Amino acid sequence: MDPVGIRSAFTPGPLQQLDVTGKIAQISARVRAGSAAREAMKLACVLFVSCSALAPLAGCGAILGADFDRGAAVDGDSDGGLGSSDGAASDGATTADGHGGCCGADGSVDDGSGGTDGPFVGPDGAVIAPRVVLFGGWNGSQDYDDTWELDGARWTKKVGLAPSPPARSNHAMATLAGKVVLFGGFDLAKTPFGDTWEYDGAAWTSRSVSGPPARSGHAMTTLGNKVVLFGGVGAAGTPLGDTWVWDGASWTKASDVGPSPRNAPSMAPLENKAVLVGGTDAAKNDLNDTWLWDGATWRSTGAVGPPLATHAGMASLAGHTFHFGGAALVAETWAWDGSGWTLVSQTGPGIRYSHTMAALGSVIFLFGGTNGAPQGDTWTLDGSTWTKQSYLGPAARQNHAAVTFP
Repeated sequence: MDPVGIRSAFTPGPLQQLDVTGKIAQISARVRAGSAAREAMKLACVLFVSCSALAPLAGCGAILGADFDRGAAVDGDSDGGLGSSDGAASDGATTADGHGGCCGADGSVDDGSGGTDGPFVGPDGAVIAPRVVLFGGWNGSQDYDDTWELDGARWTKKVGLAPSPPARSNHAMATLAGKVVLFGGFDLAKTPFGDTWEYDGAAWTSRSVSGPPARSGHAMTTLGNKVVLFGGVGAAGTPLGDTWVWDGASWTKASDVGPSPRNAPSMAPLENKAVLVGGTDAAKNDLNDTWLWDGATWRSTGAVGPPLATHAGMASLAGHTFHFGGAALVAETWAWDGSGWTLVSQTGPGIRYSHTMAALGSVIFLFGGTNGAPQGDTWTLDGSTWTKQSYLGPAARQNHAAVTFP
């Protein structure tokens, strides 16, 4: 069953007819000649495009061979960033059917949500393979200050990151120009932060900029070449209804006209709009209205969204925005297609809220949250079906933040 037509979005196309072996041989020669970073990404893209016809993806290991040498490590571990132990590309874009999500038709990097940013090169000159970055959270008694990365096959804890954002929960993150942008959250005493941090895959950097008032429980997402931030709860404990935009150098207050003030809404990009749904108002009422931000103004869609949609997870994949869980404590998955919501599934990870969702390749990854006790499980959604993964990873937690990077 495929209620919103996601599987059709990954139907193999004409690019599979490429002379893959010949193309790889040409690129590999140029890699050895020296232009490694640029050509490595080209090689990875050729592999991803072709692998939907070469299922399973592990079969690409023979094509990679020694020429690619398992990729360029960007995280200091033994997984070479773009390559895994079997020589297959390991950006997490692969599902059991061998379909990947690396490149668009123009050869650009495609995260599966319709974007075409990249490729991006890290501080060491190595191409940064797509992954999910997770930071912080709360386990019911303590806050975390750890950074984790998920490459689609395993979680890796990043070590030696100093400085790093202080331990916190209820913060938000988004990605812009090859960097993760983190803002706000609060500490164990529920004192909100008003700081901005950036992560480039190797280090965290504190940005000494003025910007939104300190807050927690806000939402952030990327739209075009900007990060948009909305709402949350300020130092006075009152929900906020302001909109701010980060351009990579500074924050600008954009609008106070839009969704009502609220805590814990969910937001994700879809095509050329940011989709915002739900949250909790000052009277502690859970909301389920849906709004669209076009980069300049908010518009109410009038559409009724998932029930009691607060503290939920949301991410976009293949022309739809998917919403799961929330304070209503229902295990429901809903999809927004740009004009209305459709109930996709009532099975999957189980009731929870304060979890995260992020798209990587052809699936959405969900981690953690709480159903009364913090959770530490990882699930994938292919657009219609949830699958529990056996990855060992971060300790059980809730109110963390996670985002697709770069």
